Amino acid sequence: MLLTLLIIIYLTTLNNYSDSVEISSSLSKSSGNFCIDPTVLPSPRPLTAFVSFPGSGNTWIRYLIQQSSGYLTGSVYHDATLAMKGFPGEGISNGSMVIVKTHEHGPSGRQFFTKAIFLVRNPFKILLSEFNRRSGGHLGHAPVSKFTDTGWKNYVLENVDHWSSFTLDWLNFKGPLLISRYEDFLNNLKGELSRVLSFLEVNFTDSGLDCVDKHRNGWQRRPQHYLPFDPFSMPSGNSSSSSSSLRQVVERKRKQVYQALNNFLRQSGQLSSISELP
Repeated sequence: MLLTLLIIIYLTTLNNYSDSVEISSSLSKSSGNFCIDPTVLPSPRPLTAFVSFPGSGNTWIRYLIQQSSGYLTGSVYHDATLAMKGFPGEGISNGSMVIVKTHEHGPSGRQFFTKAIFLVRNPFKILLSEFNRRSGGHLGHAPVSKFTDTGWKNYVLENVDHWSSFTLDWLNFKGPLLISRYEDFLNNLKGELSRVLSFLEVNFTDSGLDCVDKHRNGWQRRPQHYLPFDPFSMPSGNSSSSSSSLRQVVERKRKQVYQALNNFLRQSGQLSSISELP
């Protein structure tokens, strides 16, 4: 089924999407699908970006959106592993996809999108998650020894700045922008998923959400792994803050960015459906 679906999507991409595209309902379940076998949208739509900084948990949320909406999610990248394990929309960024994953920013990164969902996650969790992915793949973990050398410190100092500039940049997006928190999917999966699906203007059912909740992990979530120490306790060695730990450096950035996000939530009227970030 997966190979057939990849061929169909490839052909629709060559033809800039066709309204007449149909995928046979007799096709068997592809890898990673528990509630529904997602397909392309019945008619093309303007592109909706699914925006996140690497390490925010976008793979898991894409899985939840596919399984609850019944539509495939695309990406401006092509990850062969994801393409073969439940995300045949990898590498597809046209109107046949319900959302299109991107880690890009700046005017060139935003220009092709009409709407956007920005996935927010605590930067401490982001930095750990992405560091683990770089060392252990989508579901693996970095060896404990890697958290004790200068490579970890340099990674944190560089990437917390990137996370800050990336997040603040997307608040300049001119179209409809929904802020969605990874933590809200953990604590209120059906409520937050309903909020996202309503923004996407796709139909969903209570029974469908119940199924997704039951199979919430799929294969897309990295198992929890606890380090025997706090990796952010390492001195930053920053000339501007030589006495600060990595935790203090990241916390200062977090407060600055969360203040900007909360201001955006107030101005956009989203505080009626999402609480302020702490």
